Amino acid sequence: MASSQQEQSFTARALNQQELDIEELARGVYAEDAMGGPQAWAAVAHTMNNRRKSGKYGESWNEVLNKSLSSVRKNSEQYKLTANGGKDMNQYERNVMAKIKQTVSGVINGQIPDNTNGATHFENIEKYGVPYWAKEMDAVSRVGEHTYFKEKSQPPPTIRGGE
Repeated sequence: MASSQQEQSFTARALNQQELDIEELARGVYAEDAMGGPQAWAAVAHTMNNRRKSGKYGESWNEVLNKSLSSVRKNSEQYKLTANGGKDMNQYERNVMAKIKQTVSGVINGQIPDNTNGATHFENIEKYGVPYWAKEMDAVSRVGEHTYFKEKSQPPPTIRGGE
């Protein structure tokens, strides 16, 4: 009987962690592109997920978002609005956030395919211009107002025979 209780406790913790992950990522997506719609939300979420999977930007969602999204790092007004469960949001904003959470859940659970072709960076280049870091990247996708980038593919090493 104790084993069953332990399994239930582990499952509850896992579900709670997944809910926290969804909430954290949804806050970042809302701050970056709340009005972008489902495809844009998925693209931002996939980009953050690709960063997390790479291991270069942190292991937790919090680490990845704080290293990746200027709206999170700078505690933008859009990001602040999502604090405390969005209690300061109006009904329209809460509805948008609920839809973003559904999209983020689909991304985290693997139900929504990556529409960024593995991107780890994005920028609205029409509004802000091409960023300095883009010279080390390949543009791989455009979704909504953002262009998505990933590191340039490295050619395979040349193998020389007999040397």
